[in-house]
Parts: sequence; C-alpha cells; structure tokens
Amino acid sequence: MRRAAFAALLWGATLVAQAADVVITTDTPEATIATLQRGLVAASQQSPHATADERYKALEPLILATHDLPYIALGAAAEAGRAQVTTAVARAGQSDVSFEYLLRQGGGGEWRIVNIVADGVSDLALKRAEYQRILANGTLDSLIKELEAQTERLRQR
Repeated sequence: MRRAAFAALLWGATLVAQAADVVITTDTPEATIATLQRGLVAASQQSPHATADERYKALEPLILATHDLPYIALGAAAEAGRAQVTTAVARAGQSDVSFEYLLRQGGGGEWRIVNIVADGVSDLALKRAEYQRILANGTLDSLIKELEAQTERLRQR
C-alpha cells in the first residue's frame, strides 16, 4: 500500500528526479515544507533525465519523512495537532504556483504532510475521487491493478 501511495504521488508530481542529500527536518510545519521543497528542487536540478525507478529510489526517503502516507490512505479527519503552511514556487516567465500544505503532528513531535493543495486543487481530493470511481466499478484488486499500471507508465517514460 505504501508503494502504491507513493506511486500515486509520483504520478501527480511535476518536479521529480534524483534527490540530493537533503537534511530532513520535521520539527515544525514550516521545516517539513522547507525540507520537501529543498529536496524536490535539488532533485530536479541534479538529474532531470532519471527514470521513474531512479526517481522513486531517490525520493522515497524524502517522501516517507515528510508525508504521513498511512494517514493519507485513511483520509484526513479534523483533529488537533494540525497545521497549514502556504508557499509559492516561482517559475521563470510564468506566474507563481501557490501551494497549501496540511500537516499533522505525529506522536514523536514530527510534522508530516497529509494533503497538498496546488493552485486551489487538492491532491487528496483528486486521488480520493479517482479511487472511489475505480472502486465503484470494480474491487480493491482493480484499484491495485490501476496503480500498478500507472507506475508502469511512469517507468516507460
């Protein structure tokens, strides 16, 4: 399930490549987001022509450290210990892309991402709708097969 969730994240990401050595800091919501953004920028600059498998291996530690994947898979419910961080990514010759990150504090005090909203569009909501559509017309095996097919399409790039 962890690999499937990560594959879905890769599928929607636009800045992926080989991650550089990035110091992972998750003691505040802002530090978690800064860690993620530094890692993605470094990765996109270091190896822009990496395969999907190379990107997966390189970014897996960064994603696992900054995202609460089991919680994302079960859905984000309202609770204490949550924070929102808003940032923007500048693009040369284009308008900035705004990001709103929703984070949840874990039992060890670390902050992990549970949802990303890019230019007003929730990644969690899109994935949930996609998965519900697949499950409405099939089974959990159908969903797993679709995620595996998406992963394979990424590998073919």
